[in-house]
Amino acid sequence: MSYGRYPDGDGSWYLFPNATPSVSNSTQRYSDIVPEPQVSPASGFYSTSVTVSLTSGSPYDNIFYTLDGSNQMNHLRFIHSHFN
Repeated sequence: MSYGRYPDGDGSWYLFPNATPSVSNSTQRYSDIVPEPQVSPASGFYSTSVTVSLTSGSPYDNIFYTLDGSNQMNHLRFIHSHFN
């Protein structure tokens, strides 16, 4: 992630997914990062079963999760979506 101006040296500040040292910022740019999702209850050890709630940080977020912590796409489970 890189933080820079677009157009270069002028304009607004943006986030760029790839750094481009000594080259113009011409790649995809983003003006903001969405807030992290809220997880309840807090992480920890529990003596009884708990219901976990995930709340998106933005109305346009999708939440995906795994049961084993892997990042492999075939293990992701989709649980939440909002569309306009």
